[in-house]
Amino acid sequence: MEVAYRFGYGLSYTTFEYSDIRLDAREIDAHGEVTVTFKVKNTGDRAGSDVAQVYVHDRGATIHRPVKELRGFKKVHLAPGEETEVSITLDRRAFEFYTPALHRWVVEEADFDILVGRSSREICLSAVVTVHSDETAKRFSPQMQIGHFIKDSRFADTLADEPQSRRDWFDPEKNAILPLGCAIPLGQFGDLDMGQGKLSQELLQKIVGDLNKRLC
Repeated sequence: MEVAYRFGYGLSYTTFEYSDIRLDAREIDAHGEVTVTFKVKNTGDRAGSDVAQVYVHDRGATIHRPVKELRGFKKVHLAPGEETEVSITLDRRAFEFYTPALHRWVVEEADFDILVGRSSREICLSAVVTVHSDETAKRFSPQMQIGHFIKDSRFADTLADEPQSRRDWFDPEKNAILPLGCAIPLGQFGDLDMGQGKLSQELLQKIVGDLNKRLC
């Protein structure tokens, strides 16, 4: 919806131009930092102030996140025609979020849009940084689609101590039903015998519990 006063909105007696966004790194790890640098110019005929705002957008979150999150800002005062360079450093806190399922803050691996503007809806510049991480906000449950399990490498590690017949049941190359049933919740396979041994609800709960322990 269109709003009268968007987040970060402010009036001024002059106009400003944003340009030349740069990142000092295109890839960082979960505990790294990236410095965002850009120029702000007073293009009007009066002196004035503006608040440059840096937002972050997570392109690959496994849980719902806001479209934009304010992660830094800096106020500048410029004379007519004056231009200045602004630098804002984003650390781990700029990319992490709290996940109630695991009761902790995490940084997931993803590409993040770095958005610079005068308000949440007046974005003037953008760049992309890739954050590498082995953390996850996802907590598995029997209600999740089985495709989420077989695509996660830790799922195979969780099954390592199970008999070969049970491991084969979760191998798409050895169980023809898996490619057809990836959208079905894992729990619905409980108490079924698909020709490779019965999968009890107790077994599925154990597998899910062991997998979640690996996330902590």
